[in-house]
Amino acid sequence: MTTEMSGQSADETRRQVLYWRLMSRLFGPDEQPALENASLGIVGDLGLPLTLLDPAVSVDNLVQRFPDLAAEFDGLMADREHEAGDEVRRAALVSKLLLNVFATGSGNVSAAQLESWKQDAAWFERGMGCEPGGLRHSQGNEELAKVLAGLEGDLIKRMHLREVLADPALAAQLTPSMSLIEQLLRDKSNLSGVALANAKALIRRYVDEVAEVLRTQVEKTSSGVIDRTVPPKRVFRNLDIDRTIWKNLPNWNAEDQRLYVDRLFYKQTARRTTPARLIVVVDQSGSMTDSMVNCTILASIFAGLPKVD
Repeated sequence: MTTEMSGQSADETRRQVLYWRLMSRLFGPDEQPALENASLGIVGDLGLPLTLLDPAVSVDNLVQRFPDLAAEFDGLMADREHEAGDEVRRAALVSKLLLNVFATGSGNVSAAQLESWKQDAAWFERGMGCEPGGLRHSQGNEELAKVLAGLEGDLIKRMHLREVLADPALAAQLTPSMSLIEQLLRDKSNLSGVALANAKALIRRYVDEVAEVLRTQVEKTSSGVIDRTVPPKRVFRNLDIDRTIWKNLPNWNAEDQRLYVDRLFYKQTARRTTPARLIVVVDQSGSMTDSMVNCTILASIFAGLPKVD
């Protein structure tokens, strides 16, 4: 019994060392030698690579060098049962995800650094049991999603955006996002030439991505319900196979194992549509930048819908 309790106490102490080291690195740029040395020893005993403790090494690079870690990061912090006895190993891996995502430092940020952070954020979401990008749309994680969006926005503000946009290779590394679009709109009067062209291309990519999602939703909403008073067109593409089989089941012949169809059923596709006049007023004040972008995209979608004036 004494040995078992001692083992549990040792594991708990090692977990605390890893988490104390994490807190120290999150809230202060200076390393604590005692915590760093102790953490190196713990990670080495676990058989994990020592680069796990290096915040300069992205999670993506770590997984490329040690592919077996990918499965351990997936669902690492998800609300589910984990194997007993792996608490110290989990603490080391969790520390890596948290440190790389939440310790963003200060000073200028390059496009490559922003892209690396986004990849780490995607691994963090996978660790939470979500698909990359899915955390921001999941229920129950709104506050955490806002924190990630805030971190991304802060990194974008610290970029030399004009210099990045002036270099097509660096501009191509940028991933369109609402934070980036806000910065481009605020700085548009200072952009020209190649930088302006790259900015417009980024905005177009973002608009196209958002519009593709919204257009499908709007078109479905505006098309109206099926009009049952209009008889269906008797063409092959409207044939209702399931209903035809179901209605003709009494004609099943057990002897020759055949279903004899004496009546075909077709799907009704005509929909009730009501021509509508829609007026969209877009607030262009600075505090409404977020809404302005989405509202303008929606306005352009409505303008292109059939039977809408």
